[in-house]
Amino acid sequence: MPAFLGHDADPAFLGHDADPPSRLARERETEPLRARRAFCRAIALGLGAVTLGARPALAQPPTDREPADPGHLTPEESAHVPVLVLPRRPRVERPFDLIVQIGDPTHTMAEHHRIAWIEVLAGGARVFRAELGPAVAFPVVRVPLVLTGPTVLTARAQCNQHGVWRTRREVEVG
Repeated sequence: MPAFLGHDADPAFLGHDADPPSRLARERETEPLRARRAFCRAIALGLGAVTLGARPALAQPPTDREPADPGHLTPEESAHVPVLVLPRRPRVERPFDLIVQIGDPTHTMAEHHRIAWIEVLAGGARVFRAELGPAVAFPVVRVPLVLTGPTVLTARAQCNQHGVWRTRREVEVG
């Protein structure tokens, strides 16, 4: 039985000729499907321009970590802090691409140590979130944005071993 069809399409299961697959077996069968869906969702979100006020952000927990001295990062900070790449002064109501890269050089994406998700907030409102699996080679996302005025952009990322890391940048528009 192909894994993408699920247990409902299994003739043996429908005819009750065999025991239904266990919950663990179903989870293992659908793991690649979940990863593919998350990847497709992230791609679809990145293709359309995102505008401010799309969705209110969840309250940011006080556990978000930021570098103590942005000019002199420790090795742990340089591996986890989101790096924002955008035009120096984006134009009002004109689309531009925000690139968010986790770490410089980029964070590892192994099963045991990886970035689980990346989130972008504009003016306190969440405008983008991508769930990343171990099949993602690099924790880098492109987010098309349109700003209507000066705002604070915040990128957050969660490392499965070192918690949530945050970078904030005030953006002036021209």
